[in-house]
Amino acid sequence: MPAAFPKKRRGRPPGRPNMTVREADYEENPLVRAWNAAKSERPMSVVPIYIRQALTDAALVHDTQRQIFRLPSREVIYFVQGWITARHIASQRPSYVNGLLIHSRGQDAPLSCAQCTERRNKNALGPFLTCRILPGSYHNSCSNCKWFDNTSACSLYTGPKPNRKRKAKEAAVQEQEPQDNGTGNDAGEGYLPVSEAPESIGDQQTSEDGIDPALQAHVDAAVDAASGVDMDEALEVQFGDMQEVHGSNNMDAQLAAQLLPEIQRHDDSADET
Repeated sequence: MPAAFPKKRRGRPPGRPNMTVREADYEENPLVRAWNAAKSERPMSVVPIYIRQALTDAALVHDTQRQIFRLPSREVIYFVQGWITARHIASQRPSYVNGLLIHSRGQDAPLSCAQCTERRNKNALGPFLTCRILPGSYHNSCSNCKWFDNTSACSLYTGPKPNRKRKAKEAAVQEQEPQDNGTGNDAGEGYLPVSEAPESIGDQQTSEDGIDPALQAHVDAAVDAASGVDMDEALEVQFGDMQEVHGSNNMDAQLAAQLLPEIQRHDDSADET
């Protein structure tokens, strides 16, 4: 490009707002306040309804609703056009009935809940025009939040906050406890009690002294046979028999040699008695 046409950095197009500036920083500006005060709210299509005629006892499903139904009621309530449809009325969902009961028997909240305030600012308030509560019922949840069955999110709600993670964890622990405490006799699963457990392989193959059962039986037989024989002859018989039985099993032969002194002492004590 020729030097006669130097490169220039393209600036922001005219009329584009500066997105790096927060709108809240200018809310206190006198011109902004005057501008906002001059704005007119978008009108809402309001539908009045005679609630005494519309909400009958046929829609009530539990005792709490019946008790509230007997309270003094307004004659007319107002809701936003399009919110309460034939589907809502025919379904008789408890949250819809509860919302109508709160709005017809309750009173306007001194301060709208956060949900109603946010919806009003977005021109999406509904189904009712006002945030209304029934003190002492439904944990003071407003009629709009109750309609959507979202009472725990209502800022006026005074009941316990649900903790789904904690409830799920407690349910998992309760389901696991019977499995941990169960045995093969009463739970159908798990391990056998210690008293009923079979002997281990080592216990089945060795005696209390750690000697092979076959070798132990052979040694006992040799002791009985050598009770009236000289020890030298018994030693020869013992080693000869062991070689025939175990062949080249040197470990068993060494073990038998260690046991022979015990056999001799046993015979000496028997002779003394």
